[in-house]
Amino acid sequence: RFRGRSGITVWIGVVCGGDEGPGDAGAKRRKMMAVANALLRRWKILAAFIAGLYVRNFLFFYNLPLLPDIPIPRSTTPSVGKKLPDWKNLETNAPPNSKSIILNIVVDDNISCPDNCVFVHKFLPPWLQFRYIVFSNKLEDLDTDTTQQYHHGLTKAMENNYGHVLIVTRFYVVDIAKWAHHYKETNKVSVGMFLMGDEELLRHNHLVDSNRYTNFDYVLRNYFFNATQIGDIPLRFLGNATCGTSLPLPSTSGPRWGLHWVFLQPHESHVLLDRPVQSIEPAHTRPKNCTFIGWVGGNRFSKKDRAQVRKLSFRTFSDLHCNVALAGKFGTNKYNHSKLWYLNNELAQSKIGFNPRGVHPECHRLPEMLKLGTVPAMTKQEYMQYTYEAIPGIVRTNWVEVFSKMRYYLSEEGMDELSALSFKSAMWMDKLEACIKSDMNIILTRAFGLRT
Repeated sequence: RFRGRSGITVWIGVVCGGDEGPGDAGAKRRKMMAVANALLRRWKILAAFIAGLYVRNFLFFYNLPLLPDIPIPRSTTPSVGKKLPDWKNLETNAPPNSKSIILNIVVDDNISCPDNCVFVHKFLPPWLQFRYIVFSNKLEDLDTDTTQQYHHGLTKAMENNYGHVLIVTRFYVVDIAKWAHHYKETNKVSVGMFLMGDEELLRHNHLVDSNRYTNFDYVLRNYFFNATQIGDIPLRFLGNATCGTSLPLPSTSGPRWGLHWVFLQPHESHVLLDRPVQSIEPAHTRPKNCTFIGWVGGNRFSKKDRAQVRKLSFRTFSDLHCNVALAGKFGTNKYNHSKLWYLNNELAQSKIGFNPRGVHPECHRLPEMLKLGTVPAMTKQEYMQYTYEAIPGIVRTNWVEVFSKMRYYLSEEGMDELSALSFKSAMWMDKLEACIKSDMNIILTRAFGLRT
């Protein structure tokens, strides 16, 4: 038993580093300690080497460049947390006595409205209270007695409502103008109109011929249609009063608070189009070079324009690898996918987007590209010179020149410039929307009698 206790004592001494023990146990112990220390030193070196390899690989993996052959343009790509120009300080503050101001946005049920017409509220100042009301605007809603000034659809829609009125419509505008004059005189409120078409295509020239524009306090309209004035009424660009140059208000002809052309908005509102500019992916990191998915129909001008884009993409400039697809029905695409698919998988992942003319020189595709930072490629049109500043994009007099410039931008030499142009496009659209909202604030406070 004592030997066992002594043996235990010797073993513990070896492990714990003691140097007491009987006989030769001390020499054996010292030899074992030397071997253990040597092994420990070697394991430390090996462990440090393995740890160093792991840390090196870890850091290397997380510092890979996005594209080794194309440097990120530091001067043109917004960094995280970078403060962008603030468009929110424009004139949108609530005027005096505006706590209970109601605007009825009355939308007709004809053709594409009301589903594609309910984006009007994005232009309104934040102090304004509004509601949407749908009214029937068909032939049977009109008064057969031409001496009367009533529109049965509008009268019924506003029967139990009160407040100022903004009518969003396409057709029967002369009858609507008669109703507007009667409603204004009876209720002592303002009545404006958002005209969802142009005079020539939808025969709205009757508004000029019958001098009915003056029945409204203000008129907003889509489509420039190569006209700086309608009759003797000057056409203003909404947003220029705040951010550009515009004629003074009130107007000396036509609606007191102006006839305004509104830059087209996306054909449908979508969550992907409502994003901050900082979130836009730089053009040079997008996987697709160029894209166009659109309708094969239209008038002879639009068909010719789209045919040129398709021909040049597949033949002369096939090296650009553009994706061009034409669909047989308006609002669809080659793959019959959703709006989410089109915006996310096509526009948002493409460096450049083609913007050939539609039925009009203007097209809803252009604002979709601008909001997503996809650089628009297009030929020169007259409406482009009347915006608050030039629309960013690849703009030339013909499609051959457009494609030639695209080839430069898609090269390694021009890729940094393309990324800068992409960011500028998104910024331009962001500022335009703020300018439009500020102009609407100017118009509505005057039309409502809240400011002079």
